[in-house]
Amino acid sequence: MTSDLPRRLTEYYGDFPKLTLLLALLTIAACSSTVSEFDQLTSAATAQSAFMYRPLVGLVELPSVFGRTDPNGPPGQAPPSTPIALQIFGAAKSELPVLTINDPEDVDTEEHGYEESSAKVYAEVDGWYEIGLRGLSRSTGWVSPRDAGAFRNLETLFSTHTLFVTNAWDRRLLTAPISGSAQLVPGARELPEWIKQAESAGFGEGPEPNGVLFVESRREGESLWLRIELREANCLDREPRLVAAGWVPAYSNTGALNVWFHSRGC
Repeated sequence: MTSDLPRRLTEYYGDFPKLTLLLALLTIAACSSTVSEFDQLTSAATAQSAFMYRPLVGLVELPSVFGRTDPNGPPGQAPPSTPIALQIFGAAKSELPVLTINDPEDVDTEEHGYEESSAKVYAEVDGWYEIGLRGLSRSTGWVSPRDAGAFRNLETLFSTHTLFVTNAWDRRLLTAPISGSAQLVPGARELPEWIKQAESAGFGEGPEPNGVLFVESRREGESLWLRIELREANCLDREPRLVAAGWVPAYSNTGALNVWFHSRGC
């Protein structure tokens, strides 16, 4: 029946240009259908590797929004003494703001310390920071050096806190920070159950705080790599048992972070 299709179409339409166009459209539709079926069967990993998250580069304090920390006072940040009026710009070094924030809830935040909030940062240019926003006409915006407080990049955050693995991590520890050429660290496939079952909530809730220890970081080109130790431990263990050690990229193929930190310790 398929071989008879051109003759039947010619008899029906009686016009070669129309027939040519129709056959071309049928061919395109058939190819599209084939690719779609192929993609559904074989490209799940490719789809997952597409960047789904804007890579986070650090956290920045905003004293005019969240207040300041008194080193001699109680934990947390004292609220600002003046009304919030944080100017948001459309690009770094812009002269005119695109909006003004009056509510701390409009800023996408994470704690950098115990009850101490910072804005999520996705880019930095000469003291200007592109921060995450919530519930506004923009998902991000830039704050000027005038409003920005202390900035902590990922290396600083990870080296000063205890870590946990997130669900973005593929459970692979590499012997060297070179993507695609390193091998699995021996024993990495037999990780403790508390690591395998790490649940995701925000960045994810991982094992006990002492379970993942930061050793060092290294940049290979534009990629940030972290050397970590996985230990079967809890907060009270003085000598937690080493399970495995190796390198992980800071970001997964989706752009999500493979590790995050406990801002409040145990």
